[in-house]
This record gives sequence, structure tokens and C-alpha cells, in this order.
Amino acid sequence: MTGLNFTLAGIKEKLSEGNWKIEKVIARSLSVIEEKENLIAALLPEKERSKRLEQDIKKLKDNYCAVSSRPELYGVPVAVKDIFHLNGFKTRAGSQLEPDLLTEKEGFLIKKLRSQGALFLGKTVTTEFAHSAPGPTRNPHNLEHTPGGSSSGSAAAVAAGYCPLALGTQTIGSVIRPAAFCGIIGFKPTQGRIPADGLIKFSETVDQVGFFTRSISGAEIAFTSLLPSSQFKKVNKLPTPVLALPDPAYLNQAGKIALKNLEDSQLILKEAGFQIKKTSILNDIAEINDFHRILIAYEFASFHKDWYREYKDLYRAETAELIKEGLKIKEEDYLQAKDKRLKLKEKFKEIMNEEGIDIFISPSATGPAPEGLKSTGNPVMNLPWTNVGLPAITVPSGKTDKSLPLGLQLAASHGTDEKLLTWTIKISEILKER
Repeated sequence: MTGLNFTLAGIKEKLSEGNWKIEKVIARSLSVIEEKENLIAALLPEKERSKRLEQDIKKLKDNYCAVSSRPELYGVPVAVKDIFHLNGFKTRAGSQLEPDLLTEKEGFLIKKLRSQGALFLGKTVTTEFAHSAPGPTRNPHNLEHTPGGSSSGSAAAVAAGYCPLALGTQTIGSVIRPAAFCGIIGFKPTQGRIPADGLIKFSETVDQVGFFTRSISGAEIAFTSLLPSSQFKKVNKLPTPVLALPDPAYLNQAGKIALKNLEDSQLILKEAGFQIKKTSILNDIAEINDFHRILIAYEFASFHKDWYREYKDLYRAETAELIKEGLKIKEEDYLQAKDKRLKLKEKFKEIMNEEGIDIFISPSATGPAPEGLKSTGNPVMNLPWTNVGLPAITVPSGKTDKSLPLGLQLAASHGTDEKLLTWTIKISEILKER
């Protein structure tokens, strides 16, 4: 069972053919965890993980005796960011607050994974309440560098080969950025395509679920398996997409390495026949960054204010600062930020329709994963796409001279997730040839 086959698509194929047994898949995951986890620290500790998984496998096999009845994710090991509520596990959210205070009922996504036959490998490390105070997780490509945040453990778990699929959430850049830092696929669907309930909220208006995989085909399988019933939009043969660049005001937030990588990616894509337009969209990125901050800080503080009042000393400094900031924001400024978000959403729709744009391309992060574990990196390159809820994906687009991964971010129009995934397959194959 090679690493090359330990993708979602590979596991699904081998299990359906009967060439692999679930026990072998899980044994492989546990073996990699035993080998690497002391260094990477992607998972929350679990004393009886192996025993618990043995019991879960037995239940799964009893429920699906006939091969023909097995669901799409039968036997696939999945890791879950520890802000999702998962039966049998406490929700800790990277916090020192009492887990019984935080833990609630499972939501749609976890229930859907169960119904699709997935096996839960365990909970993954997150920054405190999905904000910026980091956990102990290290980047599998270089242990001296951050894996990104806030879905740090999920990204690292997939990159390290623990599992082919892991869940994350994104309120600014917590799926796309860590995926890029860890050299894997990170996909955040259109906001609302997959319900974002059953988790500890950061921002009710902006929170979006996403996931990490080792391949685009795995992302397609996961997305179609996790959608609410009958929501999948079949994609027929597609024309080559028209690509576009946002305004330099946005792009220049990235560093030299990321911008050079974007330039190189553009040349490769142009040589492959892609049209790339320049646009003025996001020329007001400074204002967008500001009103996004107002929106999420206000909602974060509103969610935490009662806990913070009683357990102030248990919050880490970064989290406490955001709560204090949010509590000072006037309701009128918050409502204005929500209104600006809706206007920006409409602006994207208009410019994409008028100019025939299918995908915006940009750096997945401001640069490669920063050295050290005190910061999870800057999420600013992901912020506008998250703000308006566009589907976004990152694909590996080379490495630095120090072998740190770089990523290209692709964002499409609302509801075109299936098209984006299909287009991304071709784009990713072209970039691999660099």
C-alpha cells in the first residue's frame, strides 16, 4: 500500500475491488501516525485510538455486509478539526475552557460522513477557537515551519499521510493557506453548499467549511459525497476557462516569492492556451480587509462574551484581544460591514458576467510557510473570496529553493464548484510539469 495509492480515490477503488481490507487501510494510517506524530503533533491525543477504530470497523462491516450496498466513503479514514462536535469526543477547540462547556451535538457534515461510511481517525489540532493563537503542530515539509492555521492539524495530517481527507473551516484563510503551506489540495466550496452547523462558531455570517485532500480527484469525491441530497450539478464537457488577475492593490499584499511564483504560473498557463485578463477588482482591498475585520470581530465577541466574562483568565492573549476589539464595535458599524459585504458580492457577480471571467487566480498565501511556530502566517490573500463566499481551491505550484511548497489559488463564481473542480484538474496537471 504505497503513499501514491493512499489517496481518497485510491482507497475507494481498492476497497470496492476487494483488493484491500478496511483493517489494512487503518493499520497503514496508525503506522504512519506512530512514526511521525511525535514530531508533527497534528492530532489530539487519544489513548485507545486503535481499539476504538477496531470497534468502529466492526460496526461498519456489520452495517454494510454486501459490497453493492457500501456508500461512497466506505472505510475512508477522516480527521476532524477540533471545533466540530463529534460524538464520542470532547470538543476542546484549542482552549483551556472545560470541554463539557464547549461540546454540543453533531451537525450536518459529521452526520453525512457517518452515513457515507467514513471512519473517524481522530480530532486534529486547531488554533484557539479557530483564531490565531497556535497549537503545537509542525509543517511536515520542514518541522521548523508552521503548517498554517487555524486548520493546522488537518492540513498537516493529510500532508503527512495519516489520512486522505480531513475537515477544516475558513473565516479568512484557514483552509487555503495551510493547504498551500503543506503542499496539498485545500477546497472551500461556495458558502452554504455544505451546511456549517455543528461546530463552534467564529463568525456566523462568514464561517465556511472546507477540507483537505491529496489530489483533485479526492476533492471531487469528497465534495459530491458530502453535499446535501440531490444538490450535485453534473458537469458536461467544459470550454477552457477564462482566467483573470485581481488588481495589483490586492496582489501586492503578497511577498516577492509568491508573486514570482504567480508570474511563472501565468506564463505556463498562457503557453498552454489559457487566456488571462487583468481586472481592477479588489483595488479597494484595504477597505475590504477593514470591514471584514469589523464583521468577524463583532460576531466572535458576541459569541464569546459570556464565556469571556466568566473565564477571562483561561483565554490566550490573541483571542482575548479580538474579543475586546469586537466588544468595542458599534452595532451600526457592524451592520454597515454586512451591507458592504453584500455589495462586494454583487460586484463580483457583475464583473465576472460582464467580462466573461470563469476563475480568478492569485497566490494562495503571501509566501511560503513562515519559520517558527509563534505565527500561523498571514491569511490576507484568502480574505476577499471568503468574505463573499466564492468557491476557492489551492493547488501546489512548485517549491522554494528551500523545498517549501507554494500554491496557486483559484476562485470561481458562486455555485460553480463542480466546474471549478473540473477545470482545476487540467490546471493542476499543467503546473505539475513546471
